[in-house]
Amino acid sequence: MFEEVKEELRTAICGFDQIIDAHEHLAPESERLAMTPDVCFLFSHYLIGSLLAAGAAAEEKQDVHGGNLRGFLMDTSIPFEKRWARIAPYLPAVRYTAYAEAMWRTLREVYGFDDLTPATIPAINEAMRLANKPGLYEEIIVGRCRIKYSLTQAGRTDYPERFLVPILPLGILCDLPERRETVEKRASERGMTAKTLPEYLDLCRATLVHLRDNERVVGLKMMSQPHAEPLSDAEAAAVYAKMMGRTAEDGEMWALQWYLRDKSVGLCGEADMTLAVHAGVWGDFRNLDPRHNIPLIERNPGTRFDIYHMGIPWVRDTAIMGGNWHNVYVNWAWAHIVSYYMTQSAIPEYVDFVPATKILAFGGDYGAQCVEKIVGHLSMAQENIAAALARMVVDRRMTVEKAIDLAHMWFCENPTKLYRLDRLG
Repeated sequence: MFEEVKEELRTAICGFDQIIDAHEHLAPESERLAMTPDVCFLFSHYLIGSLLAAGAAAEEKQDVHGGNLRGFLMDTSIPFEKRWARIAPYLPAVRYTAYAEAMWRTLREVYGFDDLTPATIPAINEAMRLANKPGLYEEIIVGRCRIKYSLTQAGRTDYPERFLVPILPLGILCDLPERRETVEKRASERGMTAKTLPEYLDLCRATLVHLRDNERVVGLKMMSQPHAEPLSDAEAAAVYAKMMGRTAEDGEMWALQWYLRDKSVGLCGEADMTLAVHAGVWGDFRNLDPRHNIPLIERNPGTRFDIYHMGIPWVRDTAIMGGNWHNVYVNWAWAHIVSYYMTQSAIPEYVDFVPATKILAFGGDYGAQCVEKIVGHLSMAQENIAAALARMVVDRRMTVEKAIDLAHMWFCENPTKLYRLDRLG
């Protein structure tokens, strides 16, 4: 019975129109078209992490995203054979990871190949280059995936593609890399002054309203990080005055920026925007614990927090957060390809505790260099959610019809409401 129910649910879920892809890192299509993609691009983004864990390029110092190896694989001025030789020995080690599964599904569904072999690789390279033409994004995102909007985070808003909707980093308000010069530049762009801290906070408010109303920005994003008590308003005003007088010390600036981070979280809520929060997974993931956000959540009840990635490995903690606070939502972006089965096993527990209106099913979490892998990831997410809900149907917790209703909420309705996408028109 389970397999029959799972297939019925999977078929229904794959038939949803106007899915919301709740997290990507896509640059405009023009940047992808300027590349010359090949098989190495299919290993880009998270599969590189599996390669590094298997020992690829272990002698090199990598950033948290495996930047050195990624840069090498994407550098098409280096002959393909040399780049492929760097990773081919590690393919057996990573073949069955969830990251690789997204690649295999993409390879089959987009390009029509089942494996990477000496016989198929030249043909795959050619197919990827032929497909890399205007309209690629629309074919992949809108056509194949039935996605209405992809919420994308590349630190920019200049998207000609109307289905790409920007989310910007919280740092556009609270980071002051050049101190007074940064403040003055931001004020000049808005035709305002920011000589005092209250004026700067007004500038931040005006910036958010402009971004929301004129540049289609629907949210800001920050990283989970260990909590620090912010300065009082009076203390922060004093440090701000010192900064404008160019006498603030580094420690004072750190404290001011933490204060501004805290205030920016509240301003996000004032502007009716959602605050996306990366949690878990990367590098020394202890620093990305979703529980770091609890003081901010409690101080800012008017701000909606969208906690990403199931907070892996704090999967249950993230569920408890979504079920404890009215302003906390949980987003399964990336989770299905971090671990297909970890995510699947957690879904019934989320149904147990988190209000169904506060769950977002999917975000591909890819960049332009591997936009086609959204297809493979979405396929995994659809199948994963179908399997988890099928178990609940078999356990008589719900009917097939109610399971389909839940999945539709998660894939379509909830992200639309959370990010106020209806106001995009």
